Amino acid sequence: MASPLKTVLPEAPVTFTPEQIAEFHKKLRDLRHDVNGVLAIIVGTLEVMRLYPNDTARFMTSLAQQPARVEVSLKNFAAEFEKQFGIRKMNSDGSETASTPTPVPPGEPA
Repeated sequence: MASPLKTVLPEAPVTFTPEQIAEFHKKLRDLRHDVNGVLAIIVGTLEVMRLYPNDTARFMTSLAQQPARVEVSLKNFAAEFEKQFGIRKMNSDGSETASTPTPVPPGEPA
């Protein structure tokens, strides 16, 4: 099991330009759009499953993929949030964690 990470906040105030705020707001809008899209897929799939209960197994694959899509969207947003606000994650030994980009789920645009 991995050791817990410690969150290190910036020691000085963080300021942003209007352009940076606009870009961050766009990323927040994109996150909301992604999550709402996944919820629409889940609801739509459940409605179709009610209409065609004999085909439920066929729709389970779509439902099973949705939590991973939300997880990727949230991780991408959180990484950008932490980067913009100067928040770092430290291992228990005091070393900074490596920042690795989160992969885009299959079938999604990069």
